[in-house]
Amino acid sequence: RYGSPGFTLIELAVVILILGIAASFIAPRLRDPEGAALGASAARLATTARYLYDEAAYQRLPMRLNLDLDRQAYFVTVLGGTPDAPEFVPVDSSLARPVTLPPSVAFRDVVVPAVGVVSEGVVFAQFSPEGWADPLVVHLRGRSGGDATMAIEPLTGRTRVADRYVVI
Repeated sequence: RYGSPGFTLIELAVVILILGIAASFIAPRLRDPEGAALGASAARLATTARYLYDEAAYQRLPMRLNLDLDRQAYFVTVLGGTPDAPEFVPVDSSLARPVTLPPSVAFRDVVVPAVGVVSEGVVFAQFSPEGWADPLVVHLRGRSGGDATMAIEPLTGRTRVADRYVVI
């Protein structure tokens, strides 16, 4: 009988070809987990900045994105306290929890136009209820030397992320 069960050589070759193409897209991501952590950290920081831009306008309160360069962490504060003694206090929200960078990622430096390049201490970008943000450029570095940049545009609150060190 001619139609015996099983696969032909052409069918097997097509399946192997498809598996090879799929592996070529997946393999580079598996080889560079540090690069993935660096990109994810920059994207998460940018998402937090966009959230603050919108949230400051919604709550009608100034908010800050605080970067602790010594502890490799960032956190959100909002203008609170009492009318006699206003102060920026931590935000109690699941979307604005303090974030520590992964061990393979660190702040390289932060560019604040009024101060210049900062590589230690705590710096912040303030987001106004009127719809502006402090300009800020954050440079992240991976343990093996890769870089990523996150920048906040002051008038629109738009964030930009690049997978290299960008001087703005």
